[in-house]
Order: sequence, then C-alpha cells, then structure tokens
Amino acid sequence: MNNHKIIWTLQSDFPDEWISHVDSLNLSISHVPLIKLVQTIDINSLTSNILHENIIITSPYSSKLLANKINKDYKFYVVGKKAAKTLINNNLNVLKICNSSIELSEWIKLQENQTFVHLCSELTDSNIWPQNV
Repeated sequence: MNNHKIIWTLQSDFPDEWISHVDSLNLSISHVPLIKLVQTIDINSLTSNILHENIIITSPYSSKLLANKINKDYKFYVVGKKAAKTLINNNLNVLKICNSSIELSEWIKLQENQTFVHLCSELTDSNIWPQNV
C-alpha cells in the first residue's frame, strides 16, 4: 500500500467528486484544517444595514452564513462555484461567478457607475478591489 497522503487544510470537506480519483492513485486523505473560521459579528445586524444592492461574496463560508439571512432583492457577484451554488440553491440572485478575486475585481473596475459591498471572510484588499467596492 502507498504511504503517501493528501493533507486537506481547508475548513470545508474534501470534494466528493475528487475522492474516486484519489482512491485510484492509492492515496489517503487526512483532513487537518489550518484555521477555524468563526462568525465575528451578528449577521442579522449586518444584513439589515446593507445600503447597496450589489454584494460581493468571496468565500463558501460567507455564502453559507448569508444564504438564509439576506433579502432576495440583492444582486450577488461571487468568487467560486461552491459559494455561488449555496446562494443559487437559496434562490438568491447570482449575476456573476468568477474563479478568483482578481478576475472579479477586473470586471468590477469596468462597472464605474455601480457601488459594491464586499461581505467577506477575507480582508478587503485595496490592492485587489477597485474604489467602487
């Protein structure tokens, strides 16, 4: 038996659709999250004070927290298929899905007449996001 393993360091579970491939390579999977994400603010007070309709979501964790808490009138711009799927499954209006924050940022830069709110579990980095975020 192969003694090699994949150490999965994200908080989320290892994707089911990848397990058969890992098994075929005779590897084992060890789930050891490097960080534990926690909610640091009352989500209800946050969602009741959002002033703009365009919301950026950049993590599955954020989308999971918001999915059942936020009004369906917002427009969502999302990084990652997993985060987008959570919002879509809760009938929220996902208008754009990108593979990275940089890709979404480039698109947002072209939307000069709109303002976006970044609800995130990552730091809003002024080196990535334009001034209308």
